[in-house]
Amino acid sequence: MENCLVVIYPHKMAEINLGNIIKTLPHLLPFRVCHPVHTLPVDGDTRKIADKIIEISDSHTAGRLYICPVLIDRHIIDNITKQLRDHTGGKEISLLQDYSKEIIQHLKRNPLSPDEIEQRSFELIVSDPDGQMLGYAPAEKKAIVTRVVHATGDFEFIKTLTFHPRAIQHALKMIKAGRDILTDIEMVKTGINRRLLERFGIRAICGLSLYDNLKAGAHETRSEIAIERAIKENSNTGIIAIGNAPTALLRVIDIFSENKGHDTPLIIGVPVGFVKALESKVILSMQPYPFITNLSRKGGTPVAVAIVNALLKIAENPDSSI
Repeated sequence: MENCLVVIYPHKMAEINLGNIIKTLPHLLPFRVCHPVHTLPVDGDTRKIADKIIEISDSHTAGRLYICPVLIDRHIIDNITKQLRDHTGGKEISLLQDYSKEIIQHLKRNPLSPDEIEQRSFELIVSDPDGQMLGYAPAEKKAIVTRVVHATGDFEFIKTLTFHPRAIQHALKMIKAGRDILTDIEMVKTGINRRLLERFGIRAICGLSLYDNLKAGAHETRSEIAIERAIKENSNTGIIAIGNAPTALLRVIDIFSENKGHDTPLIIGVPVGFVKALESKVILSMQPYPFITNLSRKGGTPVAVAIVNALLKIAENPDSSI
């Protein structure tokens, strides 16, 4: 038996958010609902909304009527449900949030291991219409981009992630040589797969954590001072991963601007933000040495970590598809 579902939402709510809810609900619920899912914007006139819900209810002779209120104040919901009880002739009407426990239990059925969840996520990414472009990417690049999409839930990275022609090859060389990974902040360092670091005898180092007493000047940040000092004091750096501080990325580019040799670390530059973030990544994309970046304002710790972990996994198992 199919049930009727009505989503009520603020009339100013963004269509994209509503669309995501509608797309998700059929997979979320432990019972069948008929299509299409009905949607009603709420603009304050609860009588009008109640009348429309009654009309929908009368058009469905079987099943239960469920109401899913999204971002609607409780007193408005109470007014609507009271009017419905007075006019539905005893037909059963339920608020979806009252079934949260049943929905959670439904989602917990057929539990998957972390590895199975990850693999299933990758399968969904590459099968999604927005993920189809990954089919044209080389296997190693596909593995990296897929992990970034998985970490962020954002398919835009398929279009914006940019690789120097020697980036992956150079990164694998650095990893297999046991070269250290330098990060701009502790969160990036913490997210790097510890087992794989130990597998290759690699240290993950955070400049800010090494030099936590640094004081920035009027025209410098602690991040850029720390990253420069860490580079100068550690000749074993093989990968530099910057996910948050554009100033640190600019300093790295400046340091290596005269170094056109093959021993330059791989620069992963994916800082997030609106001030200097995109600019720093555009400058990085012009450099002759190996880099990975994304040409947008998006980025951050999850992106930097996903790229590093993907490279480590490729180094461990070159034949792995993802």
